[in-house]
Amino acid sequence: MKRTPLRRRTSLRARRALRRTSWLRSATAWLKRHVRLRRKGGHRFKGGEDPGYLAHVRTLPCLLRGVTPCWGEVDPHHTVKRSHASLDRSAVPLCRGHHDEVETTPKSVYRLRYPKLDLAAAAHRIWTAYQEQAA
Repeated sequence: MKRTPLRRRTSLRARRALRRTSWLRSATAWLKRHVRLRRKGGHRFKGGEDPGYLAHVRTLPCLLRGVTPCWGEVDPHHTVKRSHASLDRSAVPLCRGHHDEVETTPKSVYRLRYPKLDLAAAAHRIWTAYQEQAA
């Protein structure tokens, strides 16, 4: 039996190469379709914002100013997370360097490093002073 090539009425179409997409791109596309993202800069839990108090906290010096050298501007650090429905009254003034240090180190290490610092008590003290000043 003689072997002959297949005869087609139409020529073979050139196959397009598969597009390679990264898993990150496909995951991001899925998230955009299925998850409602919040606006940037907005609070997820409304009701505890006090912009006047946060402006007041930004004017205060860093709580760790005398203990270690400070660097950067003062940012309000919330002692209770915003996701736990905290109010702005739990904010204390920390410079950017100390704020990053508080956020990145575990609480146990941070308490050993600064044993005399109680952020919750400082937040309460600053909040009551602000209320007395406003009244």
